[in-house]
Amino acid sequence: MKRAVVPFAALVLMAACASASGFCFDQAAERYGVDPKLLVAIAKQESGLNPRAINYNRNGSADYGLMQINSENLASIGLSPSDAMEPCLNVHVGAWILARFIRAHGPTWRAVGAYNAGSKPSNESLRANYAAKVAQRFAREQNKPVTGTTTADADPTRGKLDQ
Repeated sequence: MKRAVVPFAALVLMAACASASGFCFDQAAERYGVDPKLLVAIAKQESGLNPRAINYNRNGSADYGLMQINSENLASIGLSPSDAMEPCLNVHVGAWILARFIRAHGPTWRAVGAYNAGSKPSNESLRANYAAKVAQRFAREQNKPVTGTTTADADPTRGKLDQ
């Protein structure tokens, strides 16, 4: 009996996590005015949708969670690395950062590239390479529902970025 309960409990937990993370993408997208599928595409590129991902950079900073929030960004908004490991908060911070780049660069793939490479002119090729990868993931997401999405009548123009 115990053997049957453990796999079932794992399935229930996985379903709950998938639903919760989907809701967080949708909620964060709504709050910051970005496409939830774009957030999912960025999270897939950044962490492979691993909420426990931590990556250390050559410059001494580290990136945390689903959206790989950089420790320098965390410090500037008063969050700790352990705060960044909470999946919903991580997605909200990522959406906020992306929205800032969209305000700075317009609704362009350059803004998406800046999410990863920043806005320095010398990082243009890094931005372009990153944006191309996210654009491919975003295109694949277009035919998939965001798990746990609560808005059925989303604006069909959201997420259509200019070059």
